Amino acid sequence: MTDQPKLRIAARDPGAANLLAGLLDEAGLTENYACDLWVTANVASYFVKAGLPVRIFDQPPTAIEMLREWQADPADALVTGTSHYEPFDDLLWRAARLTGTPSLAAVDYWSNLTRRFPTVRPDSIGVIDLAQETEARAAGFDDVVITGHPALSAIQPAPPRPAGETVSVLFVSERIAADVAEGVNDSYGFDETDSFSLVMAAAERAASGGQPVEVTVKFHPYNDPDAFRDAVGATGQPDNVRLIWIEGRQPIAPLIEAADIVAGISSVALVEASLMGRVVVSVQPGLTRENMFVPGERGFADTLINPEQAITRLCGLMTDPAGRQAARDRLSGFRSSLSSPADVPIQSWLKRVLPIPLKSAIASAS
Repeated sequence: MTDQPKLRIAARDPGAANLLAGLLDEAGLTENYACDLWVTANVASYFVKAGLPVRIFDQPPTAIEMLREWQADPADALVTGTSHYEPFDDLLWRAARLTGTPSLAAVDYWSNLTRRFPTVRPDSIGVIDLAQETEARAAGFDDVVITGHPALSAIQPAPPRPAGETVSVLFVSERIAADVAEGVNDSYGFDETDSFSLVMAAAERAASGGQPVEVTVKFHPYNDPDAFRDAVGATGQPDNVRLIWIEGRQPIAPLIEAADIVAGISSVALVEASLMGRVVVSVQPGLTRENMFVPGERGFADTLINPEQAITRLCGLMTDPAGRQAARDRLSGFRSSLSSPADVPIQSWLKRVLPIPLKSAIASAS
């Protein structure tokens, strides 16, 4: 029997796994609590360094199966990520609630807050910053913990790009059109191909004025590359612009390091690029909903909504080194918003919510 409380960490989404792996580094957490992991196979690699006992699910179980799993191997507290795709986290919140186990769901990004909790809510929610705490309370969450985002806070500025004739632009695609079509997200008023088309129009305008431009497209893991290329009419190499397509899963950091400008919509890769010291621009033509590009919302970067203004601004950044430096300087203040005001936010929550005696100790003794 152990006298340590048993804490279960669970994730099925890569963004959530990235956040939770960082939260596991909280000073004293794995020493003071008997931690284990329940994760889906697609995110198991995020937790290899933790060296914790792990239960890997090849696919999410049903609600009844999850409850049986939990009853066979209970924990004293549950910390999960969130996702608005296939159920997993919410099955765990339900199992935790049915067994009287306190649960906390840590949010890994600033968008789609209420969509992450479609059927059941955890007891507590972990948010990134004070602004998201306000949003969470307005959405009806009573118990809110500011966790920060350790994985993002740990990102260090990349070495400056060496000066050269060619300007390198990285376009980070997202899964918007398919999400809207499937009803898992609301319409933006545009999709990823509309955004990319403006980036290419700006590159072609810059190239026509004598500025060599290289555009690299990093597809979202759930994009259909052929459908994307068909939609934008990209059947070959455009004049004066070198176009590179990156398909499949691969680390984003080397692509960001190799870029002068990182363009996209609102993905976490744009946040990472902001922290790595690259020029970052969100291109959202005709946006009809809230702006989910947080550096833009906080005033640290551009969110370009008017199509012609977007082309003009992007072309200016491609052709003006001083303009790129000014954009980098503006972004430098974003980092301060990613840290938790508490040194040990997860342990502070655990000390507040854990009952005495602990269920895991009772189960071990019986």
